[in-house]
Amino acid sequence: QGAMNGSLNNVAMGYEALKAMTEGDSNIAIGYQAALSLTTGTSHTIIGVNAGDAMTTMTDTVLIGRNAGSSLNNTDANGTTIVGRDAGENLVSGIGVTLVGSRAGNLMTGGYNTAVGFHALATGTGASNNTAVGYEAGRYLGGSGSANASSFNTIFGRKAMGGGNTSDATLNTAHLNTAIGHGTLGGGTGTGTSLTATGNTAIGYASMNVVTSAANNVSLGYGTLQTLTSGARNIAIGNLTLDAITTSNDNIA
Repeated sequence: QGAMNGSLNNVAMGYEALKAMTEGDSNIAIGYQAALSLTTGTSHTIIGVNAGDAMTTMTDTVLIGRNAGSSLNNTDANGTTIVGRDAGENLVSGIGVTLVGSRAGNLMTGGYNTAVGFHALATGTGASNNTAVGYEAGRYLGGSGSANASSFNTIFGRKAMGGGNTSDATLNTAHLNTAIGHGTLGGGTGTGTSLTATGNTAIGYASMNVVTSAANNVSLGYGTLQTLTSGARNIAIGNLTLDAITTSNDNIA
């Protein structure tokens, strides 16, 4: 352990847990090298092998799970909550991040994201201001920078917005979408196809299921616009409405 110069109310259990601690108070670290590098941070709850092992002076985080938040080391991420194996493993400085689920936000670098579910927003490098809830919700959303990244998406449902290019997530820049339901808004988009849809609202099982670059559509109901890829300004309400169109624009049904 470090020389704890007046540190108070700390609990460390596990090989090298809180090893570098010098002045921090009210920390709990349990697990092999949990909070390994923490020196003056306070009020952390860190449980798991290598959880939070890079942070030095941060405060008020909750990190639970093997490698949870293992790269965090910037005070703008104070108060981060990450629960799940490898969840937020590559996040260094995201503001306002909450991740719950195995590998949730695993490659995430952006801030203001909430991901709840197995692999939710798992490859979201550069993605920000997203809410994704469900198994693999928004799994492959990403981006190549703050000006060209997935952002401001609201996603609820198993594999909702969960498709897209699986080999290069920087090409999946879908933003300003609302997707609610199993496989909605790109949940079935092919693995070699970029998901760049913008400004769409899809609610219902498989609604806008294979979309790629469609924009400003409204799709409400089971299977509505389910084969649409690149059409724009369509409104479909009711089960299987406009379920056969692929690239049409300006339809209302």
